[in-house]
Amino acid sequence: MNTVKEEFWYLDVLVNNAVKEVSRAIEDLSFEERQLAINSKLNGSWLCTKYALPLLKKSDDANIIVISSSADERPSPDIWSYAVATGAVNCFVKALAAHMPNYGIRVNAVMPSQVRTAHWGSDEKNDKLWKTFKEFNPMKRLATPEIVADAVVLLVNDPHKYFNGNFLYVNGGGHWK
Repeated sequence: MNTVKEEFWYLDVLVNNAVKEVSRAIEDLSFEERQLAINSKLNGSWLCTKYALPLLKKSDDANIIVISSSADERPSPDIWSYAVATGAVNCFVKALAAHMPNYGIRVNAVMPSQVRTAHWGSDEKNDKLWKTFKEFNPMKRLATPEIVADAVVLLVNDPHKYFNGNFLYVNGGGHWK
């Protein structure tokens, strides 16, 4: 944030997008592993927002976009720590959306389905998992990083500057299934 301050003096858009998923059942997960999920998703968003806030307040059209998920709506046993962290982040978005307009800042969340990135690797087990994700999706496809980025741009470029407190599902309808 110091670099942004030195170069630009303000910040128009902050996108919070961090997660460290630990896929284990509750009985197999250590406290430290659970904390890793909470720290990356919730505390990462909080810290970035906290330190960006002075710069966002100087903008004429500030936005905070949180990349979240609907995992908290129907958590599965093997990603429960991620689901709990997501629920906390979604509550964080709601709290910010109620408070930040006082500073002229809009807050929204983008809720993508699974997005395959290099992080996931490409082996037979992962390829099979991604095929399952695709078949489960009502549109029979998966989100891409470009689709998620387009959703962020949509919220930032809101022509009426009235999107605030929204959770934009970018998952082909997968949250209904």
